[in-house]
Amino acid sequence: MMLGSRDNGNSSNDECQDTESEEQAKPPESSDATRGYVLRPLRLDDEERFLKMATASKSFHSGWVRLPLRKDEFTSLVNKSIMGDTVALAIVHESGPISGLIAIESIDQARGAANVSFAVDVRGQRQGLISSFLPQAIEWVQGEIGTTTFFAFVQAGNASSEGLLRKLGFCPEEGSEITINIEGVEKKHARWVFRKFADLNLPQNDG
Repeated sequence: MMLGSRDNGNSSNDECQDTESEEQAKPPESSDATRGYVLRPLRLDDEERFLKMATASKSFHSGWVRLPLRKDEFTSLVNKSIMGDTVALAIVHESGPISGLIAIESIDQARGAANVSFAVDVRGQRQGLISSFLPQAIEWVQGEIGTTTFFAFVQAGNASSEGLLRKLGFCPEEGSEITINIEGVEKKHARWVFRKFADLNLPQNDG
């Protein structure tokens, strides 16, 4: 299970825009840098590659985001995804290594809401991986599950993730600050919200 969000790639500090606008209606095109990467469901047979990535990036993510570092934590995350409580998606390079994770958690079908978290390893930084793949993940969950509202919790001082979320159409919620325990330390986080792409033609479930 992930706590918080972190990515140091291509951020923007523009003012928060209306997510119903034409500009924010469609996800951005993948950049040249993301070619060679794919986004797919995390699988049990990814265990070795995922834990290798998480362990190698532990010091980089320390204090910001908590990735599964043990076999039981990894298995729990995948099982939650299989059961439908979570959508865990791996960012995988065509050469084999896993470079990141996008997790859509606490899916509440009655409210149409879910939480989003993400992390990219050191090698995947500044390649636009999250800005390219997070909209794809949101679009898929909207179409398959019907979720319309997504929340991301960003730690105070994480300007890169704030800029990234703003660029993708998330907006900070005033008075929504919460505290999340990361590695035994209480960290203040602000809640950012995104509502469905206005003009996206999403796949419809048959029946």
